[in-house]
Amino acid sequence: MEAYLKAALTQLECNQKEIRLYLTCYKLGASRIAELAKAARLQRSTAYVIAQQLLAKQLLIQDDGQYNKLFIAAEPEVIIRMLENKKRLLARSSIVLKDHLEELQALRQTTDILPQVRTYRGTSGLLAVWHTILSSKTELLIWTNQATERQLFASRQHHQFIDERIAKRISSRVLTVDNPEGRELLRSDTASIRTTRLLPMATTFSAETYLFDNKVVILDYNTEIIGIVIENSLVYQAQKAIFELCWHTADISSSASH
Repeated sequence: MEAYLKAALTQLECNQKEIRLYLTCYKLGASRIAELAKAARLQRSTAYVIAQQLLAKQLLIQDDGQYNKLFIAAEPEVIIRMLENKKRLLARSSIVLKDHLEELQALRQTTDILPQVRTYRGTSGLLAVWHTILSSKTELLIWTNQATERQLFASRQHHQFIDERIAKRISSRVLTVDNPEGRELLRSDTASIRTTRLLPMATTFSAETYLFDNKVVILDYNTEIIGIVIENSLVYQAQKAIFELCWHTADISSSASH
């Protein structure tokens, strides 16, 4: 029973001390603040402040008798009504947001001058970045140096990412550094819903860049895993223009070599 009350009070945004004082009052019945403080193992001044907070939340009732000021815990039925009211308010807020979703998205577009930037580190950060990339609704445009990537990742991890991308039917175009690892990637294009082109021989870098959904994601594996996610349509469009130019140049270079 106590666990149910604790869960309900947590849903009503009560902190641990508020929950403790409420449960103490509920068990004792109408009590003076000194009695509540002692039973709840709280300083009297602290118990008084918490009691005022619970009064404001209508989870305690104050009975001002002629000689004693007593506190009474609200009945569980009151808590049920509060939870149901909160549920109705949340549902109403959800409906209002859905009804005005296009306006909210338009508002975000008007403030697109300031990019949203998130940074990640380590393996756990990489997983968060992978989740972002694999949520793409558009084609992935990728710059990569496969030799650098494979210094930190086993073949199993490399193929896991590709398998998840294929399962989600996310196609990709890849510009890769011309090295043995990059050429190996090129050979598996057909099975990977991917088109890969080799960059000119002199081109080299360590970081990977992913372009999709107005996002630019940079992953650097040189010394440790660093991930940067930039969400901004202007930055995305500029990077995409550079990618398309290099894509066209790589195609010309490939044709010339043949």
